[in-house]
Amino acid sequence: MSSSEDDVDSVDRETSGSPTPPPQSVSIQQAIEDAPPAELRRIVQNLWAGLPQARTVIDATLRRPLGNSSSLKRKAFEECKNCHETYDVEENEMGVCRYHPLEQEVDDESDVWADHDPDCHGDPSDPSLMEDPTYADGYIMSCCEKAPYQPGCVISRHKPNTNSQQAKKAKG
Repeated sequence: MSSSEDDVDSVDRETSGSPTPPPQSVSIQQAIEDAPPAELRRIVQNLWAGLPQARTVIDATLRRPLGNSSSLKRKAFEECKNCHETYDVEENEMGVCRYHPLEQEVDDESDVWADHDPDCHGDPSDPSLMEDPTYADGYIMSCCEKAPYQPGCVISRHKPNTNSQQAKKAKG
């Protein structure tokens, strides 16, 4: 075994406690080539949102200067103010954003509340219950009377959220 292989095995044991797993049948390069573009975009967006080190590399790679000025950069991704998803500003076509324009409300006719005791389980209009998946069927959207987990009733393009941390950092 060569010295470089020993170094790699040593690092692997230090970081994961075991040697490197056997190689996969497809190389990472081939897996990237074969992956659907939407899946690659989702992976990059998740890395950008979750890892500061990845954000630095992605920003430097994807944010290109506008015109001849090297100090101005275009926004590659933005957070939508309606659906709160991160989207590629250059691929913002009609129909990519679905959202409910109004808030959810308690569905008093839902069977979820049949044996519900507010003193024991909490007030159904409490925001923490509205976010609890256990009670998801106990709410409807004010705008369309659909369940909150169903696709939004308004279909449009994404709209930039100028109040998001992402937008503030992009401007800064």
